[in-house]
Amino acid sequence: MIKSDIVEVDGVFVGTAILQNTGEDRAGHRFFAIDDRVRPLHGTVLPSLSALRSQAARTFHAANAQARRRR
Repeated sequence: MIKSDIVEVDGVFVGTAILQNTGEDRAGHRFFAIDDRVRPLHGTVLPSLSALRSQAARTFHAANAQARRRR
């Protein structure tokens, strides 16, 4: 692990992004999900923190929308 960053969506702590060396002198951010709404992303590696945060936000919002439709 090189560095870690908190990932929040709409003020909700949903997970942690761990910057790590992915081999061949490249780094990537691996996502560790805390919130069940973003659990499908757990373990995903993306090249940038901004890409990871964007994907987490999309997944989080989609899960919230799906939960509202079930009501």
